[in-house]
Amino acid sequence: MSNSKKKSKRKSNQATVHQVTEFIEKQPSDVQEEVVNELIAQRIESMTYSGPIPHPQLLKEFNDVIPNGADRIMTMAEKQSGHRITLEEKVVNANNRDSFLGVVFAGVIALLIVLGAIFLIYNNKDVQGFGLLIGASVAYIKVFLKSKSRDDKDLKEKE
Repeated sequence: MSNSKKKSKRKSNQATVHQVTEFIEKQPSDVQEEVVNELIAQRIESMTYSGPIPHPQLLKEFNDVIPNGADRIMTMAEKQSGHRITLEEKVVNANNRDSFLGVVFAGVIALLIVLGAIFLIYNNKDVQGFGLLIGASVAYIKVFLKSKSRDDKDLKEKE
């Protein structure tokens, strides 16, 4: 809404309030008192609540409408919570397993590369042996540093 429309609406509201106030002031005192009491008695009630289960007052109202409604809602929330926890445990366990297997396979490959380099050096292929050893070492260091920076970035995003 543009500023000019907001200003005109505000002026219109102020004019209406002013007119109503003048009208009430012209009335006898007992009518004024009754109008004021009526205005005070009228109010809008708004309630917000956030969470896995409804507000206790709503649970009570569910019980009034549905037999054992609150108990059924609580049972459903408990089942959902248990299901979510089970899924999270499975994800964490799978991530741990994958991480462990990655370390094991990387270690086996590194060991094979070192053994291959030693074999080449032992068979008088010094340049190839050292080249294999240094090349593999650089690759492993690069992968380690890249994964470390990715982990740090993920950690910062979670904070």
